[in-house]
Amino acid sequence: MDPTIVKKAVKQHLPRGWSVRWVKPRKFPGERFYSKAVSGYVRGVCEADIKTITCVEPANPYNLCVFLHECGHARMQHSKLDYAEDLALCEAEAESYAILAAGALGVPVPRKYIAEAVGYVRDCIDAQPDAAVDDHVMKFALWA
Repeated sequence: MDPTIVKKAVKQHLPRGWSVRWVKPRKFPGERFYSKAVSGYVRGVCEADIKTITCVEPANPYNLCVFLHECGHARMQHSKLDYAEDLALCEAEAESYAILAAGALGVPVPRKYIAEAVGYVRDCIDAQPDAAVDDHVMKFALWA
């Protein structure tokens, strides 16, 4: 991944007053790392309370999309309450942000990323079976 594109992505998409912390994966780019903030293994995490995004260093378009996804959470000002009320909406918004932002940067979004994003939103819908599903979220989840 061209370092100038990564710098441009940070400059354009990381909200003012936020910081980014790159994590180097142990085995291969895209590997998950353990985050104390969410008590689990993730590819990226957005911590609104300390205004920090932590991601695997974007060595490829997939990892850049992960960073942009976390920027989407920050830009949309998703909170823990938002997640509790409508996890699928928060994730669909962040995934949409990542895909559009990558395209605006001229970075082709890997098919694998899109497939996993759609699958993740579907999983979020299933995780909250009693929640109403927003029309836009359903359209995203049916994207194939």
